[in-house]
Amino acid sequence: MNAPVTLPDPIWFSGVWSEWAAFVDKYYETFRQDFLTPPKPRFQGRPVLVSRFSGPEDDGKEAKFWHLITKEHKEGGRDPDPNRAERINWIRFIIENHQHFKTWKYLEAVKNKMEPRWYIWAEADNFLVIIAERDGLYHLITSFWVEDWNKAKLNNKYDKREP
Repeated sequence: MNAPVTLPDPIWFSGVWSEWAAFVDKYYETFRQDFLTPPKPRFQGRPVLVSRFSGPEDDGKEAKFWHLITKEHKEGGRDPDPNRAERINWIRFIIENHQHFKTWKYLEAVKNKMEPRWYIWAEADNFLVIIAERDGLYHLITSFWVEDWNKAKLNNKYDKREP
């Protein structure tokens, strides 16, 4: 890691759930600008791709966008996650400035095969971005607010990282 950098200001949610839809529009505009409109973000000199898949329940927005602003709950399905959503404008910045953050490659078991994934952890700011490496291309997998309970798990993956 190099000298620390300052992350952009989050796009704060008001906390008023009746206003959530308006904030979703703001978050989507950031997602669109950062990932769908050229130029693509770059990691280690190569573009980071984002799936454009959109299902019938996705309100005309990409499924990946919804994944980035919600979190899975134990019973299945996803709920709004302001901690993730407010920091959607951090994802591209962290990818493009990964050398300033705790960055490592880790082999992850995905659908009965091992896939190299890059973890980029803005540890001081409790935020993580994960990118998959597939056939020489990078794909954005997820990002999320790192809570205390999963810091040990991430540090364990860091300890077992690829050389």
